[in-house]
Amino acid sequence: MLREVLRENATFLQGGEPAGYMDVNERFHHLVLDLADNEVLSRLGGQLHVMAYHLQTTRVIRAAAPDHELSVAGSARFHRDIGNAILRGEEDHADRLMRAHLLRTRDGILVIGHARTTGPLGA
Repeated sequence: MLREVLRENATFLQGGEPAGYMDVNERFHHLVLDLADNEVLSRLGGQLHVMAYHLQTTRVIRAAAPDHELSVAGSARFHRDIGNAILRGEEDHADRLMRAHLLRTRDGILVIGHARTTGPLGA
């Protein structure tokens, strides 16, 4: 299943519509969470995808460059690298990549939120 999702993910490496990407994004994250065998993370996964969809469709399109971690292409590249590390059996490398993905996504969300609240209308 992971190989199939990575093939679909590859169609977004150059960008694309967030609405179309979110299905592949959600399936990728569910597979990774299942492989991690962490019940708490699995339960939180669905909630995070709702927030990510909102973020990608309302803010990132306007705020992020195409290669930004939160863009469709940036996210697809992270997923490609994480998935390939998993398929090669490189657990530690996959773990480091996933943590970097989560941290960069968090930081990107915080920057966008900060810009929104400190901009001309938020000042």
